[in-house]
This record gives sequence, C-alpha cells and structure tokens, in this order.
Amino acid sequence: MEMTDLRLVVATGALAAVAAAGAVAVWRRRPRPGVPLRAGAVLLAELLLVTAVALVVNRAEGFYPTWAALAQDGTTAHRPPATPGRLDATIRRLAADPDLPIAVPWRPPSLAASPGGGATVAVPAGYLRHPSWRYPAVLVLSSPADGWTDARMLTAARQDAPTAVVVAVRAAPDLDPGVLATGMPLDLQRDLRVTGHRWGLVASDHVRRSARDVAGRDPGRFPAPVIAAGPGPSGLATGLRAVAGQLPAPLAAPAPVLAPSAAAHQVGRHRPPAHGPVSGIGLRHGP
Repeated sequence: MEMTDLRLVVATGALAAVAAAGAVAVWRRRPRPGVPLRAGAVLLAELLLVTAVALVVNRAEGFYPTWAALAQDGTTAHRPPATPGRLDATIRRLAADPDLPIAVPWRPPSLAASPGGGATVAVPAGYLRHPSWRYPAVLVLSSPADGWTDARMLTAARQDAPTAVVVAVRAAPDLDPGVLATGMPLDLQRDLRVTGHRWGLVASDHVRRSARDVAGRDPGRFPAPVIAAGPGPSGLATGLRAVAGQLPAPLAAPAPVLAPSAAAHQVGRHRPPAHGPVSGIGLRHGP
C-alpha cells in the first residue's frame, strides 16, 4: 500500500477519530484515571490526527508518492522541478526530422525496479519546434504477449493520437499499480513537457486489472481508461482512437509543472489562444 493510497488515508483518519473519542471517554471517567493514562490517550489522539492530516496533504500535493521516496534524504526528494523537459535534449539528438514523431527509450526512477527498468515514449510531430507547449499524455499498458511493439506504438500514436505524448509500459504481473499512478506521472512531468491532468489510459485485456487499479488510484488524472477489446496488436490503434477524443488540446502558453491536485485547479489559467497555433490541431471531441 503506497503512501497516497486512499485506503491508508481513510484508515488513519478512522483511527484518529476512534482515538479522539477514546481520549474524551478516558478524560470523563469517574473516578478520574491517573495523569499518565490521560496524557497518553491525548497524545495518541493528537499523533494519529496529525498523521491523518499529513497523509491527506501528501496525497493532494504528491510530495512522497512511495515509501521509498520518504526514505530518501532531502537532497534526492522525489519532486518534479519547475522546468520540465529533461529528455528534450535526447529527443533532439535522436530525431532525424523535428517535424516527425519519434519514439525513444525512457528509464524513469519509478520504474527502475520493474523488469526491463523502463518504458518507451513517443512524442508528437512538432514537439521540438514548440518548446513552450505542454502536451496531453496517454499511458499504454500491455503485456509481452500482446505484440504491442515500439514500432506499432509509434505508428498508432502518429495516426490515432497525433497531439499526445504516448508512454508505453509492458507491465509485469508484479508491477505495483501505485507506481504507475503516482511515481511514474511525476517522473514524466519532470522529463517531458506534459500537462498534469486528464491523461488517457489504454490497456490490453491481459492487464485490465492493473489498468483499473491505476485509474482508481487517481481518477482525476485517468478519468476514462480504455480496455482494448480482442487480442493482438490491432487493439492498440483502437484504444488510442477511443481516448484521442477525450484528450485536451496542447497548451500553447507556458505553464509550470504542477502536482496532480494543483494542476486540476490551475490549468484553466493557461489556455491556448482561440486564434493561436493550436486552432488547427483537429482533435476529435467524441468517441
């Protein structure tokens, strides 16, 4: 159970409420119990209350998405910097044409413990020509048996999600969904210029449980996961077409990378101009 898991927050809050009620009951008992017992009951209630509040704030702001991040020292805290795009230099070096989409390997810290240790990201055409833009993201989950190769992913992204950054992860059975819901998005916001809200989620039928778990942990980021019907690589294109109409347009104005909750409240301040460069993107707004 990760630190941002809603079940942990609810359980801690319930324990704090029970402890507070117990402290009140102990304080009102007659004959009144000794000072150590009363002081211990009050301190326990206060400790659980502070812990519950801290977990709520951490879930909202994303300071420590995992227990491992909490164990790190202050010099390596897992938080995105103010200016994203650390992978832009690698993309620029590998891109033969900045006006064509490109897929590159990605090795974020959050996926270091998973088999293969990383993912593949595909950036849309023109990504390098618009360094101030933020793009919507699509997380693609599959298993090795699905045949969703990097080449197929790039082709499907170019044709069916042409304005999104697509992240393909081949999910191992033991991959913690909490990593995909919390740690991985923070890494992506640090390394690529993506928005912090309303991402797409496409998954093959083999990993549908993991996909639903990921979406359930952060429904604000993944509001409508799509499970591709049928076996084989054709499901990838079908799934991307289904989520493309749900994605927001790229943000043409500069926008800071925000924590998930902050992005949901602040994104309205950074809309592209109605007559600006995003007017011809051509996103579909429907299934």
